[in-house]
This record gives sequence, C-alpha cells and structure tokens, in this order.
Amino acid sequence: MFNLLKEKNSLIETIEKHLKNNGNVYIYGCAEMGLRLARFLDNNKYEYKAFCVDKEYYKNGEIVNNHEVVSLDEIEDANNNMIIVSCFHLPTQKICSLRSNRKNVQVIEKDLFFLWSIGPIFDWNFYQNNKSEFDWIYDRLEDDYSKLSMTRYFEQKLTGDFNKLKDVWRKEQYFDKDIIPFNNIKCFVDCGAYDGDSFLSFVKNYENAVGKKYDGKGILFEPDILNYEKMRKNLEGFDKISCLKKGVGAKNETLHFSMNSTSSGIVENGETTIDVVKMDEFIKEPVDFIKMDIEGVELDALNGARTLIKKNHPILTICVYHKREDLITIPKFIYHVDDTYKFYIRAHSRYSQELVLYAI
Repeated sequence: MFNLLKEKNSLIETIEKHLKNNGNVYIYGCAEMGLRLARFLDNNKYEYKAFCVDKEYYKNGEIVNNHEVVSLDEIEDANNNMIIVSCFHLPTQKICSLRSNRKNVQVIEKDLFFLWSIGPIFDWNFYQNNKSEFDWIYDRLEDDYSKLSMTRYFEQKLTGDFNKLKDVWRKEQYFDKDIIPFNNIKCFVDCGAYDGDSFLSFVKNYENAVGKKYDGKGILFEPDILNYEKMRKNLEGFDKISCLKKGVGAKNETLHFSMNSTSSGIVENGETTIDVVKMDEFIKEPVDFIKMDIEGVELDALNGARTLIKKNHPILTICVYHKREDLITIPKFIYHVDDTYKFYIRAHSRYSQELVLYAI
C-alpha cells in the first residue's frame, strides 16, 4: 500500500515565516520557472516584492507579471531583510556572493519542479482523492527499489525537499542495467528522440551489457526540425537506423507544434505543424524496445501502438511525470493491453521530474 505522510512544502513554510517577520521575498529569474512560481504565490496569496536578474540581463523599467524586475546589484546594496527564491538548477556566482557576504539575505534553493506539470500540479488533495489508484500500481511494482523511488519522488514533489531523492535517483535514464534484459533487442524504437542522445546511450549500455556492438535496427521519431537535423548528424555512422521527422500518437494526423529544444510539444497554438503517425500502421516489423518521452502525449502514443505491444511484448520505458495522472493512466493502459508485463519505477534526476516506468 502506497502511504505518504502529509508534510508542509518547505519552500512555502520558509516564505510564510519570513513574511510574518516583515521580510521581502524576491524571485530570482523571470523565465518559465520564475513565472510558474509567481503565479503559484499569487494564487496562494503570498506576497513577493519583485523579480531579480543578473546585471547583464537587467532592463530598466521591465515589468513581469505586474511586478518590477530589479538587478541583483541593486538588491546587494539594499539593507532590508529578504529572501531570494532561486529558480535555477545551480547557484550563480552572484548568488553565492550574496549568500556569503550578506547575513540578512537568505537564498532558498528548493525543488521548484513541484510546480511543473502539464495541467494541474500534483498536490496532497490529488494524492488523497486517487490513493486507491496509486495503491494499485505500487502493489504491482516488482522490487523494493521501485517502491522506494515512487515514494521518495512524490515526497519531494509535495515538499520541494531535495533530500528525498538525494540518494535514490539513478543515471542511465531508460536503461537501468538491473532491469533491462539487453540480449534479445534487435529493433529499438525511440519516441521523442531529441538529438539522438537516448539512442547513443542505448548503444553504449547494450555494448556494456552484452559485450558486443549493437547491430540491430533503430526507428527514431523526432518532430522538431532543429532537433531532427542534429539527430541525423549525430547518428551518421549508423546504417540500420531510420530518423523520422514525425511525431507519434493515437492516429495519423497533422497537429500544431511548439519548438522548445528539450521540451518541444504538441499545443493548440503552436507556431508550426507536424505529421503524427499511428505506430501500429506505420511500423511493419517486430519491435523489441519502445522508449517514450513526448511531453505528455505518451498515453496517446501507446494507444496508437496497442497492436505492436500486444503482439511483440516489447520492453517499454515510458516517462510518467509530464501529467500528474500519468502514473495512474499509463501503467493501467499497459496492463489492460498485456497483463503479463512486470512494472518497475526509477527516478532519473535529483529533481522531481524524469520519472520512468519500466514495463518488462
């Protein structure tokens, strides 16, 4: 049974205490994550004074989300009691300097990916309302490490505390050597192939596990034209792969698409269009491995590969972090297509993202 303890989000707890002491709150960074944090604070009635940026990015008079954008140098010269919430993965030199030299400046670095979701965020109410569904997948996980990974991932998602996943997350995303049986893989399918990095990682891990170079086929789908061109260049030395400038989905269609390097995706107001194919109709040969990281449309793509999955029982490594319901809907879909699959979960980042479901 999947049981989480109700813990206060450590970021919100710190902000609440600081505001009670009449301190000022600044958001360091005003791009996507900064805006997500700002909207979250607005929605929960927590006041923040301004956004702040490094001097080289400062523009006099800039307003974001109805708040002033100030330079970190300006903050450095101020004497008021303040906290700065960093929206960056790693502290900048300026932030490190502020932390070292200013006793009245507290820099908060928490896992802000608790705010990152396509649709509503994962919160305590969602967990409680869907506890029986989470119990279903938790009870079907094959090993204790999967259960630990699932628990720590959602604890960090709820609290923002980096310590939850600190000693749990693993590298080698999609290819955990303790789970994947590499020996019989002859056709690898990559949905959301980016610049070919996952295929190159697969080839490396295959060689390490099997003791010889991979000489099978690869079918790689990447609809972002810039990523697609990089992929073709990066994989020039492989003669048994097909690089396809297409997306995958539940049916063959043309959809609007937004290009954003590592997180390109299908959106209604996207600046371009892409061809999306149903894999059941597009792929005419047996497949042994399907990897998916396609920004929230994994369930649609699995629907379009139902026959391939049922007929071939390929290894599946599917991202289940883009939508809060992914870890409910995706394993249940796979189970109903083929109830002989065995499920594992691994967290592949120190942040509460990159959660992967392994179906073997």
